[in-house]
Amino acid sequence: MDQSLDIPLLDWVSQHWHFLALGLVVLVRLALVYGRSLQSQDRGLDPKTTAPHAFTYPSLSRCPVDVKDIAPRAYRPFKPHYHVTLSLRPMVWEDWIEVDRDFDKYYAIREFRVKTKAKDLILLEPDSSPRVGSAYSGVIELLHEMVHFLHARHPDMFAVTLNEKLGYAEYIQLNLPHQPRYALPPPLVVEGKLRTVTEDEARKALEVIALISQDDWALLVEGADERYYVQGGAILVPGSWRLKDKIGMALDDLHNEARVPQYKEKLEVGMSRFFKRIPVDKPATRNNYGFQVTRPSSSARDDVDPEDLAWATLHHGDEDSFGDGERHKTPARPLVSPETLRLRSERQSVRRLPLTGVVAFGIRTYLYNVEDLADEAGVAKRLASAVRSWTQDVHDYKGARLYSAELLKYLDSVVAEKGDEVGDEKPYPF
Repeated sequence: MDQSLDIPLLDWVSQHWHFLALGLVVLVRLALVYGRSLQSQDRGLDPKTTAPHAFTYPSLSRCPVDVKDIAPRAYRPFKPHYHVTLSLRPMVWEDWIEVDRDFDKYYAIREFRVKTKAKDLILLEPDSSPRVGSAYSGVIELLHEMVHFLHARHPDMFAVTLNEKLGYAEYIQLNLPHQPRYALPPPLVVEGKLRTVTEDEARKALEVIALISQDDWALLVEGADERYYVQGGAILVPGSWRLKDKIGMALDDLHNEARVPQYKEKLEVGMSRFFKRIPVDKPATRNNYGFQVTRPSSSARDDVDPEDLAWATLHHGDEDSFGDGERHKTPARPLVSPETLRLRSERQSVRRLPLTGVVAFGIRTYLYNVEDLADEAGVAKRLASAVRSWTQDVHDYKGARLYSAELLKYLDSVVAEKGDEVGDEKPYPF
């Protein structure tokens, strides 16, 4: 019998802990007896990263602020001197998925993208390669992890309907004007056993993943060669790259093909080691930044995405005809002014899922008006210093030829007007 939850899912867990404990015991025994998952046996993978792990989640408390009152995070991930590093830091569990008052705007963009371009944006590699397994099971695991997290942290936005007889969430409903409601597949562990997941089931689940958070998601699976491959993803608002060009690629090949500055020299070894070793109980996060030009506000548009969050058209031209060789080749030079400049920052989260060993890579993209940034004490000077410290390869990679002259001219004028002010000392990346 179905029952709508009026209390957080964690309360239900506390009332039925004995059933969950029994399932955990069975799962631990499975891991001990078999030592590795069937996928690991088939492809010769390291059971330390691919076998099921017994893992006790840290407790999650309800966020004391309703989603409609949560301001977007004010990331300022630039230092006076730019260095090419991974810049990883430990992730706070309660911050895994960031939700804020712009959820409805992101949802409108993401829903439109799913309706119009799902075949290009939501992709899974088939489970047919002897080199690397599929992400099918990882998709189901990730979806249920997300539902649990979102309902526990933000029950005002995410309502869950529980199948009390079977003991798992069957639906998630979003507190938006049209109350979208999505069916959930059974979890991976049913009656103490890891079940099989079909491609069709995983694909439907991945579409739900795409719509219930403000993040994009990539699922990374370890291959027999100990490299990690992009085996699935819901990348709806990438700005400058397309999942259909990257799906199935190894991470190092992906970054080398994209000509990420100094990747081979400074990043490849460290990143490979990180993905190989990341444990289930130590998720990480990082931020990056760049700039894009959007249309002036005077351009009257009834657009679902007026800031070009999904695709930076003025930088890269038409999304459908875009190719890696066309990066930053715009159809015409855009109007660059303080009003049209945006700082684009990705807050990326990385965690290994305990049942499948799949690495879930979350990408939350923020756009900040450069005029608003420059109004903050000390930020204009710091940002100008950061941009001037870019090496030529970084300058080219970030498409700075389109905007750097106007950006630096504006930032310098702000510094000259305000003087050598110093803002409050804040830890990176704020």
